[in-house]
Amino acid sequence: MSEPEPSARAHRVLVVDDERNVHVALARQLKVDPYEVFTAESSDEALQLLGKHTFAVIVADYLMPKMNGIDLLAITQKLYPDTVRILFTAYNEANIAIEAINKGGIYRYIIKPWNGKEIRAIIREAVDRFQLAAINRKLFDLTKVQNQALLEKTKEIELKNRALKKLYEESNLNYLKSIEIFSSLLEVFDPWLMQHAKRVAELARLVCAKLDLEEKDRNHVEFSALLHDLGLIGLPKILSRKKFSLCSEDEKRLIKQHSQIGQNLVGKDPKFSTVAAIIRSHHERYDGKGWPDGLAGEDIPFGARIVAVIDAYDSLLYPANIYDRSSPESVKGYLYNSRGTRFDPRIVDTFLLALAEHGEITERGLIPVDQLRSQEEDLFT
Repeated sequence: MSEPEPSARAHRVLVVDDERNVHVALARQLKVDPYEVFTAESSDEALQLLGKHTFAVIVADYLMPKMNGIDLLAITQKLYPDTVRILFTAYNEANIAIEAINKGGIYRYIIKPWNGKEIRAIIREAVDRFQLAAINRKLFDLTKVQNQALLEKTKEIELKNRALKKLYEESNLNYLKSIEIFSSLLEVFDPWLMQHAKRVAELARLVCAKLDLEEKDRNHVEFSALLHDLGLIGLPKILSRKKFSLCSEDEKRLIKQHSQIGQNLVGKDPKFSTVAAIIRSHHERYDGKGWPDGLAGEDIPFGARIVAVIDAYDSLLYPANIYDRSSPESVKGYLYNSRGTRFDPRIVDTFLLALAEHGEITERGLIPVDQLRSQEEDLFT
Protein backbone atom coordinates (compact mmCIF):
# COMPACT_ATOMS: atom_id res chain seq x y z
CA MET A 1 0.00 0.00 0.00
CA SER A 2 1.43 3.37 -1.03
CA GLU A 3 2.22 6.04 1.56
CA PRO A 4 -0.67 8.53 1.83
CA GLU A 5 -0.20 12.16 0.86
CA PRO A 6 0.74 14.36 3.84
CA SER A 7 -2.18 16.68 3.12
CA ALA A 8 -4.66 13.80 3.38
CA ARG A 9 -3.17 12.38 6.63
CA ALA A 10 -4.17 15.45 8.65
CA HIS A 11 -7.86 15.54 7.70
CA ARG A 12 -10.38 14.77 10.42
CA VAL A 13 -13.68 12.94 10.00
CA LEU A 14 -16.44 13.11 12.65
CA VAL A 15 -18.92 10.21 12.92
CA VAL A 16 -22.07 10.91 14.97
CA ASP A 17 -24.52 8.14 15.94
CA ASP A 18 -26.30 7.37 19.20
CA GLU A 19 -25.70 3.65 18.61
CA ARG A 20 -22.15 3.02 19.71
CA ASN A 21 -21.72 -0.16 17.68
CA VAL A 22 -22.62 1.77 14.49
CA HIS A 23 -20.13 4.60 14.81
CA VAL A 24 -17.44 2.26 16.11
CA ALA A 25 -17.88 0.02 13.04
CA LEU A 26 -17.84 2.98 10.67
CA ALA A 27 -14.83 4.51 12.40
CA ARG A 28 -12.97 1.20 12.08
CA GLN A 29 -13.64 1.07 8.34
CA LEU A 30 -12.54 4.67 7.80
CA LYS A 31 -9.28 4.21 9.70
CA VAL A 32 -8.06 2.09 6.80
CA ASP A 33 -7.65 5.42 5.02
CA PRO A 34 -5.32 8.16 6.30
CA TYR A 35 -7.91 10.10 8.32
CA GLU A 36 -8.11 11.04 11.97
CA VAL A 37 -11.54 9.71 12.96
CA PHE A 38 -13.53 11.16 15.87
CA THR A 39 -16.80 9.71 17.18
CA ALA A 40 -19.73 11.21 19.09
CA GLU A 41 -22.90 9.59 20.48
CA SER A 42 -25.02 12.77 20.49
CA SER A 43 -25.44 16.06 18.69
CA ASP A 44 -24.30 17.98 21.79
CA GLU A 45 -21.09 15.96 21.96
CA ALA A 46 -20.58 16.48 18.22
CA LEU A 47 -20.98 20.27 18.54
CA GLN A 48 -18.39 20.32 21.31
CA LEU A 49 -15.92 18.48 19.09
CA LEU A 50 -16.72 20.78 16.14
CA GLY A 51 -15.88 23.74 18.36
CA LYS A 52 -12.45 22.29 19.22
CA HIS A 53 -11.26 20.88 15.88
CA THR A 54 -11.55 21.54 12.17
CA PHE A 55 -13.28 18.64 10.45
CA ALA A 56 -13.18 17.92 6.76
CA VAL A 57 -16.28 15.69 6.93
CA ILE A 58 -19.11 15.02 9.37
CA VAL A 59 -21.25 11.87 9.00
CA ALA A 60 -24.41 12.05 11.13
CA ASP A 61 -27.23 9.56 11.73
CA TYR A 62 -30.73 10.86 11.09
CA LEU A 63 -32.49 9.52 14.23
CA MET A 64 -30.85 10.71 17.45
CA PRO A 65 -32.34 11.91 20.77
CA LYS A 66 -32.78 15.64 21.49
CA MET A 67 -31.49 16.76 18.07
CA ASN A 68 -31.72 14.73 14.88
CA GLY A 69 -29.00 14.53 12.26
CA ILE A 70 -30.61 17.04 9.88
CA ASP A 71 -30.75 19.74 12.58
CA LEU A 72 -27.14 18.98 13.57
CA LEU A 73 -25.99 19.28 9.96
CA ALA A 74 -27.96 22.52 9.57
CA ILE A 75 -26.08 24.01 12.55
CA THR A 76 -22.80 22.68 11.15
CA GLN A 77 -23.52 24.33 7.82
CA LYS A 78 -24.11 27.66 9.54
CA LEU A 79 -21.10 27.55 11.88
CA TYR A 80 -18.60 25.53 9.82
CA PRO A 81 -19.68 25.88 6.17
CA ASP A 82 -16.53 24.25 4.72
CA THR A 83 -17.11 20.97 6.59
CA VAL A 84 -18.72 18.54 4.13
CA ARG A 85 -21.97 17.11 5.52
CA ILE A 86 -23.22 13.52 5.01
CA LEU A 87 -26.44 12.04 6.42
CA PHE A 88 -27.01 8.32 6.85
CA THR A 89 -30.21 6.64 7.94
CA ALA A 90 -32.11 3.38 7.92
CA TYR A 91 -35.12 5.12 6.34
CA ASN A 92 -35.17 5.34 2.56
CA GLU A 93 -37.76 8.10 2.36
CA ALA A 94 -37.78 10.95 -0.13
CA ASN A 95 -39.07 13.54 2.34
CA ILE A 96 -36.08 12.91 4.64
CA ALA A 97 -33.63 13.34 1.77
CA ILE A 98 -35.35 16.52 0.61
CA GLU A 99 -35.32 18.01 4.12
CA ALA A 100 -31.67 17.07 4.56
CA ILE A 101 -30.74 18.78 1.31
CA ASN A 102 -32.84 21.89 1.89
CA LYS A 103 -32.16 22.34 5.58
CA GLY A 104 -28.75 20.81 6.17
CA GLY A 105 -27.17 21.38 2.76
CA ILE A 106 -25.88 17.80 2.76
CA TYR A 107 -23.38 16.49 0.23
CA ARG A 108 -24.56 12.86 0.23
CA TYR A 109 -27.42 10.77 1.64
CA ILE A 110 -26.46 7.19 2.63
CA ILE A 111 -28.88 4.35 3.43
CA LYS A 112 -28.05 1.82 6.14
CA PRO A 113 -26.66 -0.77 5.97
CA TRP A 114 -23.81 0.72 3.98
CA ASN A 115 -21.21 -0.83 1.76
CA GLY A 116 -17.76 -0.33 3.29
CA LYS A 117 -15.97 0.18 0.00
CA GLU A 118 -18.66 2.56 -1.23
CA ILE A 119 -18.72 4.72 1.90
CA ARG A 120 -14.94 4.99 1.92
CA ALA A 121 -15.09 6.25 -1.67
CA ILE A 122 -17.76 8.77 -0.66
CA ILE A 123 -15.62 10.02 2.24
CA ARG A 124 -12.60 10.40 -0.06
CA GLU A 125 -14.72 12.47 -2.45
CA ALA A 126 -15.98 14.54 0.48
CA VAL A 127 -12.40 15.20 1.68
CA ASP A 128 -11.45 16.27 -1.85
CA ARG A 129 -14.43 18.62 -1.80
CA PHE A 130 -13.27 20.04 1.54
CA GLN A 131 -9.75 20.55 0.20
CA LEU A 132 -11.10 22.29 -2.88
CA ALA A 133 -13.24 24.58 -0.72
CA ALA A 134 -10.19 25.40 1.42
CA ILE A 135 -8.12 26.19 -1.67
CA ASN A 136 -10.92 28.34 -3.09
CA ARG A 137 -11.23 30.19 0.20
CA LYS A 138 -7.49 30.87 0.27
CA LEU A 139 -7.61 32.04 -3.32
CA PHE A 140 -10.59 34.24 -2.51
CA ASP A 141 -8.81 35.72 0.52
CA LEU A 142 -5.63 36.20 -1.51
CA THR A 143 -7.59 37.81 -4.34
CA LYS A 144 -9.35 40.05 -1.84
CA VAL A 145 -6.01 41.15 -0.38
CA GLN A 146 -4.53 41.64 -3.84
CA ASN A 147 -7.60 43.57 -5.00
CA GLN A 148 -7.33 45.80 -1.96
CA ALA A 149 -3.64 46.33 -2.64
CA LEU A 150 -4.46 47.00 -6.29
CA LEU A 151 -7.16 49.45 -5.28
CA GLU A 152 -4.74 51.28 -3.01
CA LYS A 153 -2.10 51.25 -5.75
CA THR A 154 -4.66 52.53 -8.25
CA LYS A 155 -5.57 55.37 -5.89
CA GLU A 156 -1.88 56.13 -5.45
CA ILE A 157 -1.38 56.16 -9.23
CA GLU A 158 -4.46 58.37 -9.67
CA LEU A 159 -3.08 60.85 -7.15
CA LYS A 160 0.29 60.84 -8.91
CA ASN A 161 -1.42 61.24 -12.29
CA ARG A 162 -3.38 64.21 -10.98
CA ALA A 163 -0.19 65.75 -9.65
CA LEU A 164 1.58 65.07 -12.96
CA LYS A 165 -1.37 66.47 -14.91
CA LYS A 166 -1.27 69.61 -12.80
CA LEU A 167 2.47 69.94 -13.35
CA TYR A 168 1.98 69.27 -17.06
CA GLU A 169 -0.75 71.90 -17.32
CA GLU A 170 1.38 74.39 -15.39
CA SER A 171 4.36 73.50 -17.56
CA ASN A 172 2.30 73.93 -20.73
CA LEU A 173 0.98 77.23 -19.42
CA ASN A 174 4.52 78.41 -18.73
CA TYR A 175 5.62 77.05 -22.11
CA LEU A 176 2.89 78.95 -23.97
CA LYS A 177 3.55 82.04 -21.86
CA SER A 178 7.19 81.92 -22.91
CA ILE A 179 6.16 81.61 -26.57
CA GLU A 180 3.92 84.64 -26.11
CA ILE A 181 6.76 86.64 -24.55
CA PHE A 182 9.20 85.73 -27.33
CA SER A 183 6.59 86.63 -29.95
CA SER A 184 5.99 89.98 -28.27
CA LEU A 185 9.72 90.74 -28.37
CA LEU A 186 9.78 90.01 -32.08
CA GLU A 187 6.72 92.15 -32.75
CA VAL A 188 8.11 95.09 -30.79
CA PHE A 189 11.39 94.80 -32.71
CA ASP A 190 9.72 94.66 -36.15
CA PRO A 191 5.96 94.18 -36.77
CA TRP A 192 6.63 93.16 -40.38
CA LEU A 193 8.93 90.38 -39.17
CA MET A 194 6.20 89.17 -36.80
CA GLN A 195 3.67 89.01 -39.64
CA HIS A 196 6.13 86.95 -41.66
CA ALA A 197 6.61 84.61 -38.67
CA LYS A 198 2.85 84.17 -38.23
CA ARG A 199 2.37 83.22 -41.88
CA VAL A 200 5.25 80.73 -41.72
CA ALA A 201 3.74 79.19 -38.56
CA GLU A 202 0.30 78.95 -40.18
CA LEU A 203 1.67 77.14 -43.21
CA ALA A 204 3.85 74.93 -41.00
CA ARG A 205 0.70 73.78 -39.23
CA LEU A 206 -0.80 72.74 -42.59
CA VAL A 207 2.32 70.82 -43.60
CA CYS A 208 2.53 69.03 -40.23
CA ALA A 209 -1.10 67.98 -40.56
CA LYS A 210 -0.43 66.72 -44.08
CA LEU A 211 2.56 64.74 -42.79
CA ASP A 212 0.35 63.37 -39.98
CA LEU A 213 2.85 64.29 -37.28
CA GLU A 214 2.00 63.74 -33.64
CA GLU A 215 0.63 66.73 -31.76
CA LYS A 216 3.83 67.24 -29.75
CA ASP A 217 5.92 67.32 -32.94
CA ARG A 218 3.41 69.64 -34.63
CA ASN A 219 3.68 72.08 -31.73
CA HIS A 220 7.47 72.02 -31.86
CA VAL A 221 7.49 72.81 -35.58
CA GLU A 222 4.79 75.48 -35.33
CA PHE A 223 6.48 77.25 -32.40
CA SER A 224 9.85 77.03 -34.16
CA ALA A 225 8.29 78.56 -37.28
CA LEU A 226 6.87 81.38 -35.18
CA LEU A 227 10.24 82.11 -33.53
CA HIS A 228 12.66 81.16 -36.31
CA ASP A 229 13.84 84.77 -36.82
CA LEU A 230 13.89 85.69 -33.12
CA GLY A 231 17.69 86.01 -33.27
CA LEU A 232 17.36 89.05 -35.55
CA ILE A 233 16.41 91.16 -32.51
CA GLY A 234 20.08 90.90 -31.51
CA LEU A 235 21.18 92.59 -34.77
CA PRO A 236 20.79 96.14 -36.09
CA LYS A 237 17.16 96.55 -37.16
CA ILE A 238 18.08 97.65 -40.67
CA LEU A 239 19.51 94.18 -41.38
CA SER A 240 16.17 92.45 -40.75
CA ARG A 241 14.72 94.04 -43.90
CA LYS A 242 17.78 94.32 -46.09
CA LYS A 243 18.11 91.96 -49.06
CA PHE A 244 20.86 89.47 -48.30
CA SER A 245 22.38 89.88 -51.77
CA LEU A 246 22.85 93.62 -51.15
CA CYS A 247 24.58 93.16 -47.79
CA SER A 248 28.31 93.57 -47.28
CA GLU A 249 30.37 90.57 -46.25
CA ASP A 250 30.44 91.82 -42.65
CA GLU A 251 26.67 92.28 -42.68
CA LYS A 252 26.21 88.78 -44.11
CA ARG A 253 28.35 87.35 -41.32
CA LEU A 254 26.16 89.14 -38.78
CA ILE A 255 22.93 87.93 -40.38
CA LYS A 256 24.21 84.35 -40.42
CA GLN A 257 24.53 84.55 -36.65
CA HIS A 258 20.81 85.14 -36.09
CA SER A 259 19.87 81.44 -36.05
CA GLN A 260 22.41 80.77 -33.29
CA ILE A 261 21.32 83.88 -31.38
CA GLY A 262 17.72 82.64 -31.59
CA GLN A 263 18.79 79.21 -30.37
CA ASN A 264 20.59 80.76 -27.39
CA LEU A 265 17.61 82.95 -26.48
CA VAL A 266 15.14 80.06 -26.58
CA GLY A 267 17.38 77.18 -25.51
CA LYS A 268 18.05 78.44 -21.99
CA ASP A 269 14.91 76.57 -20.92
CA PRO A 270 15.25 72.75 -21.39
CA LYS A 271 11.58 72.59 -22.47
CA PHE A 272 12.60 74.46 -25.63
CA SER A 273 15.52 72.20 -26.59
CA THR A 274 13.75 70.80 -29.68
CA VAL A 275 12.48 74.23 -30.74
CA ALA A 276 15.96 75.70 -30.23
CA ALA A 277 17.55 72.99 -32.41
CA ILE A 278 15.07 73.70 -35.23
CA ILE A 279 15.69 77.45 -35.00
CA ARG A 280 19.46 76.90 -35.22
CA SER A 281 19.19 74.72 -38.34
CA HIS A 282 16.46 76.42 -40.39
CA HIS A 283 19.06 77.86 -42.82
CA GLU A 284 20.79 74.53 -43.43
CA ARG A 285 20.57 73.17 -46.99
CA TYR A 286 19.68 69.63 -47.98
CA ASP A 287 22.92 69.42 -50.01
CA GLY A 288 25.05 70.48 -47.02
CA LYS A 289 25.90 73.99 -48.26
CA GLY A 290 23.84 75.86 -45.67
CA TRP A 291 24.71 77.38 -42.31
CA PRO A 292 25.64 77.51 -39.45
CA ASP A 293 26.83 73.86 -39.29
CA GLY A 294 26.80 72.65 -42.90
CA LEU A 295 24.43 69.79 -42.08
CA ALA A 296 23.01 67.75 -44.96
CA GLY A 297 20.02 65.50 -45.67
CA GLU A 298 18.60 63.57 -42.74
CA ASP A 299 21.15 65.11 -40.36
CA ILE A 300 19.16 68.35 -40.48
CA PRO A 301 16.36 68.29 -37.87
CA PHE A 302 13.10 67.36 -39.56
CA GLY A 303 11.33 70.45 -38.24
CA ALA A 304 14.11 72.67 -39.58
CA ARG A 305 13.64 71.19 -43.06
CA ILE A 306 9.95 72.12 -42.90
CA VAL A 307 10.61 75.67 -41.69
CA ALA A 308 13.32 76.18 -44.35
CA VAL A 309 10.89 75.53 -47.23
CA ILE A 310 8.09 77.71 -45.85
CA ASP A 311 10.44 80.51 -44.76
CA ALA A 312 11.86 80.72 -48.29
CA TYR A 313 8.37 80.63 -49.82
CA ASP A 314 7.02 83.48 -47.69
CA SER A 315 10.22 85.56 -47.91
CA LEU A 316 10.10 85.47 -51.72
CA LEU A 317 6.36 86.05 -51.86
CA TYR A 318 6.24 88.85 -49.26
CA PRO A 319 9.66 90.49 -48.93
CA ALA A 320 10.11 93.68 -46.88
CA ASN A 321 10.18 95.70 -50.09
CA ILE A 322 6.89 95.25 -51.93
CA TYR A 323 8.63 95.85 -55.26
CA ASP A 324 10.79 92.74 -54.74
CA ARG A 325 7.80 90.39 -54.66
CA SER A 326 7.67 87.29 -56.86
CA SER A 327 4.55 85.64 -58.24
CA PRO A 328 3.23 82.51 -56.50
CA GLU A 329 3.91 80.38 -59.57
CA SER A 330 7.53 81.51 -59.86
CA VAL A 331 8.09 80.90 -56.13
CA LYS A 332 6.59 77.41 -56.34
CA GLY A 333 8.71 76.76 -59.41
CA TYR A 334 11.80 77.81 -57.49
CA LEU A 335 10.92 75.47 -54.61
CA TYR A 336 10.31 72.58 -56.97
CA ASN A 337 13.58 73.13 -58.84
CA SER A 338 15.45 73.30 -55.50
CA ARG A 339 14.31 69.83 -54.42
CA GLY A 340 17.33 67.78 -53.37
CA THR A 341 19.70 70.75 -53.39
CA ARG A 342 18.42 73.47 -51.10
CA PHE A 343 15.34 71.66 -49.77
CA ASP A 344 14.15 68.21 -48.72
CA PRO A 345 12.17 66.84 -51.74
CA ARG A 346 9.55 65.24 -49.53
CA ILE A 347 8.87 68.49 -47.67
CA VAL A 348 8.62 70.49 -50.91
CA ASP A 349 6.18 67.99 -52.43
CA THR A 350 4.05 67.96 -49.27
CA PHE A 351 4.05 71.75 -49.04
CA LEU A 352 3.03 72.25 -52.67
CA LEU A 353 0.28 69.66 -52.25
CA ALA A 354 -0.96 71.45 -49.11
CA LEU A 355 -1.06 74.74 -51.03
CA ALA A 356 -3.00 73.10 -53.86
CA GLU A 357 -5.56 71.72 -51.41
CA HIS A 358 -5.90 74.64 -49.00
CA GLY A 359 -4.99 77.70 -51.04
CA GLU A 360 -2.24 80.31 -51.04
CA ILE A 361 -1.45 82.52 -48.07
CA THR A 362 -1.68 86.30 -48.16
CA GLU A 363 -0.78 88.99 -45.69
CA ARG A 364 -4.32 88.50 -44.39
CA GLY A 365 -4.06 84.71 -44.18
CA LEU A 366 -5.01 81.77 -46.38
CA ILE A 367 -7.25 82.34 -49.40
CA PRO A 368 -8.86 79.54 -51.45
CA VAL A 369 -7.23 78.47 -54.69
CA ASP A 370 -10.27 79.43 -56.78
CA GLN A 371 -10.05 83.02 -55.50
CA LEU A 372 -6.32 83.35 -56.03
CA ARG A 373 -6.19 83.68 -59.79
CA SER A 374 -8.54 86.67 -59.86
CA GLN A 375 -6.49 88.46 -57.16
CA GLU A 376 -3.03 87.48 -58.31
CA GLU A 377 -2.47 90.53 -60.50
CA ASP A 378 -3.37 92.94 -57.69
CA LEU A 379 -1.51 91.10 -54.97
CA PHE A 380 1.78 90.48 -56.73
CA THR A 381 3.22 93.23 -58.92
